[in-house]
Amino acid sequence: MHANYFRVGGVAQDLPKGLLGDIHKFINSFNSRIEEIEELLSANRIWRDRVVNVGCVSARKAIA
Repeated sequence: MHANYFRVGGVAQDLPKGLLGDIHKFINSFNSRIEEIEELLSANRIWRDRVVNVGCVSARKAIA
């Protein structure tokens, strides 16, 4: 991102036409799929083997 994105008036056209409608459609469809995605990933042995305990930091290392 360019620094102008964070400045008022920095972008000539902030939102392309139709973007808000697309976002609205995505959010409405995504909300109904969250449980399905959670079930798929939480019960998947391969997924769990790859991500459980990845990136864990002990309290001692976190404050060092």
